[in-house]
Amino acid sequence: MPNSNSRHPSFVSNRVAGGATDFKKSAPTTDAGQIDFTALTHPEYDKMIFDWERYRCTFKSGEDFLEKYLVKFSNRESDEDFKDRKCITYIPSHARTAVLEIRNAIFKRMVDISRNGGSDTYRESIYGENKGVDKLGSSMNSFMGTKVLTELMTMTRVGVYIDKPPIPEGATLADRESLNLKPYLYIYQAEDIRSWGFDSETGSLRSVLLRDYRYIYNDETGLPLGIEPFYRFMIKRDGFVEVKIYDKDNLIVETYVLDLPEIPFVIGELNESILTDVVRHQIALLNLGSGDMNYATKSNYPFYVEQIDPQAEFLNNLTGADLESDGTTDGTTATANTSRSKSVKVGVAQGRGYARGLDAPKFISPDTGPLEASMKKQESIKQEIRELVSLSVAGLSEEGGLEAGLAYLGLQLESMERSIGRIWSYYEGEGDKVPSIAYPNDYQVKGNAERIEDAKGLLYFVDKVPSLQYQKTIAKEVVSKTLGHKVSSEELDEIYKEIDDSKVVVIDPNVLAQDIENGLVDTLTAGIARGYSPEAVKKAMLERLEKANMIAMAQSGRSGEPVNAATGGSRGVDDAGVDPKADAKEEKDISQKQAKSVDQKSRTRGEDKRPRKTS
Repeated sequence: MPNSNSRHPSFVSNRVAGGATDFKKSAPTTDAGQIDFTALTHPEYDKMIFDWERYRCTFKSGEDFLEKYLVKFSNRESDEDFKDRKCITYIPSHARTAVLEIRNAIFKRMVDISRNGGSDTYRESIYGENKGVDKLGSSMNSFMGTKVLTELMTMTRVGVYIDKPPIPEGATLADRESLNLKPYLYIYQAEDIRSWGFDSETGSLRSVLLRDYRYIYNDETGLPLGIEPFYRFMIKRDGFVEVKIYDKDNLIVETYVLDLPEIPFVIGELNESILTDVVRHQIALLNLGSGDMNYATKSNYPFYVEQIDPQAEFLNNLTGADLESDGTTDGTTATANTSRSKSVKVGVAQGRGYARGLDAPKFISPDTGPLEASMKKQESIKQEIRELVSLSVAGLSEEGGLEAGLAYLGLQLESMERSIGRIWSYYEGEGDKVPSIAYPNDYQVKGNAERIEDAKGLLYFVDKVPSLQYQKTIAKEVVSKTLGHKVSSEELDEIYKEIDDSKVVVIDPNVLAQDIENGLVDTLTAGIARGYSPEAVKKAMLERLEKANMIAMAQSGRSGEPVNAATGGSRGVDDAGVDPKADAKEEKDISQKQAKSVDQKSRTRGEDKRPRKTS
């Protein structure tokens, strides 16, 4: 299913359509007849809240998961035994591990995300500078990859609020910069997005109801005593957004207006959680592991066995004698009618007699077969959890396959981030500076060496297309792949600016040397393309000419007669010529003309006429 901001407002998810008859018919109201925003929820919210509780509990895998899903073996297990078993039960977290593996596979490719344009504060923040995108120092990759993506995969829905501190009255431009009054982001969990509505024409949010929390402070100490909810209702009007804040008693405590063309809230959504098929697997894993731990700690002990002679046992029962430890009775009437105790004392200091023909008493260990079978089943369930999570991700895309599913998740994040960037620019009053964002098309996890190989592949095409802008774009892509995740935004912008200002993009020294030799580029331009200053190149050209003069004078035995670089170099002094190859050819033509005889026949060596051996 596409992102919520691009879907048709009348869309009803398949996961809730089956129970449509249970939807609420009217909004809840107070005794005064007003809408009760504290109890108002979307019909889809009502249908999904139970599943959300299971998904979140399964993913967190903490004490809440233990308390909620560990069950008694049977009615024969007492409350005390169940309490003891709960104390030694470990909590499996294999579903969480499987989800994080998927998240990390996408997160590793986020270094290849292309982000261009946007306001100055946006470009600073996306790299984690100036307190980052969330005022906690997070880069955009970190915020979207760890917070938003994790919530989206597990809970099917996540919201991102784009906020900005209000500007104090009378604040100067310097005050605004010192107060760092820039937009920032924070997420809303699925359970706190209480209700929403979409515009039927634009498909954007028309209204939304969110639940927030705030601390309750002690007036005397200033320390928090607890938390309480409050509710934020936003509705889009003509050219602005109206915001109302309600307390837990449904009373309006604040009303204000945002000068924005759309609600500063972005919803990301999947059709189903990737934990849908593994919740019960982890519940089964919890109870199997608990039973094994209980057996291992309470029942896995050797026990004493002793063969008996039925006739001797029968006679002992008839006598009613209760033998002392030495084999005699105490002779009292009280013990005459009491059967003999079946318990025995055992140990290294105790002996035990047994009848002739019987096996000696011994200790035996309990059968480990059931325990081993349970452990094998647990391993099978662990593997199934990983496989089911991968299949759930693959099922997100119609194309199928894990990589296609990862790409689908990337597209959801890309859609959300584009909306975030657009609203960010609205806050800054720069609606024309909407950033351009492009996520990778494939999600094969690549290391640093593989990115370098990708960059080499791009460099192969850099001089194949006769377009300077194309070459500059390829050069920027190479920089992004090799350094984009290692340098600051200022350094990256400076590198991009140098590429834009350059007149020559292809700076391979071998290519430039060949172009100079073929007379396609002058030395000054080639030197500047290589990164040398014009002064350094001119100085090098003078030194080259002086070197040519010294060689020419040494070969001719003359001094004081400089070489004229404009007319060509001497033989063996290529540095003095404009085109050394042309100079050599001209010299050869002159020598051949001089070698002609009076009858104008050439005296140069012709074709070899000597006979050759044949095999």
